[in-house]
Amino acid sequence: VMKSATAVNGQADGTSKGLAAGGFDALLMGYMYGNTVNGYGTTMHFWSSSSINSSDAWYRFLAYGVTGVQREEGSKYCMRSVRCKKNDN
Repeated sequence: VMKSATAVNGQADGTSKGLAAGGFDALLMGYMYGNTVNGYGTTMHFWSSSSINSSDAWYRFLAYGVTGVQREEGSKYCMRSVRCKKNDN
């Protein structure tokens, strides 16, 4: 089962389904560009495996108050999270 919701900026909204039921839980940590953190407490960014060119790639993000996962392109120079999933084999 997914871990319970963890507060970011003192807020913890919603609940997650268990992993077997398609659940997913993420902290809204934003992303970094240079020495600046952007979107902390309001967004979570995950790199995809799809590159656009030598300097840009696709990423997915979750946003506070927005239903669903969004898709955007962004600079590879930004620091975004990578989701790792363990194989059960």
